[in-house]
Amino acid sequence: MPTPDEILRTATHVVVKDYPSHDVPDALTSAGFVVTVYDGPDEQDVVVSELAEGAIVRRPVGRYPDQADVLYVYRPIAEIEGIIAEAHRLRAHTVWRQPPPGSSDPDSGEWRRRIEAAGLSYVDSPAIEQAAARIHR
Repeated sequence: MPTPDEILRTATHVVVKDYPSHDVPDALTSAGFVVTVYDGPDEQDVVVSELAEGAIVRRPVGRYPDQADVLYVYRPIAEIEGIIAEAHRLRAHTVWRQPPPGSSDPDSGEWRRRIEAAGLSYVDSPAIEQAAARIHR
C-alpha cells in the first residue's frame, strides 16, 4: 500500500468534494496540483482552482471532470456508496477522507474496509493540506 506522500507524488489531479475550509483546495493548488472543486450539489457548481499571477482563483467550468487521481471527501459515511461510485467514474486510485473534527472517528475502520474492498486506496491521515505542503511541485 503506498504511503500518503507517495500517493500525492504520483498524482496530478485532485477532485475536492466538500471540504472543511478553503485551506484544502488552496493548499493543493499552491502545491501545484490540478484541482477541481465540487462547490455545490450540481454540475454547474464545478470550478477549477488555479494559480494566476501568484493568486489562487476559481474558474467555473460547469462540468464534472472525466478523470482524477485522488478524490478528496469531507462527507458522512451515509454517502460512501456514491463516493465509491464517483471515484470509479473518475478512475481515481485513492479516496482521501477528512475525518470529522475531534479525537475519535468511529467510522474510520468502516470507511477503510469499504473503500479498499472497492479496489481503491484509502487515506484519512495526515490531512491532505499538510501532505501537499511536503510535496510542493
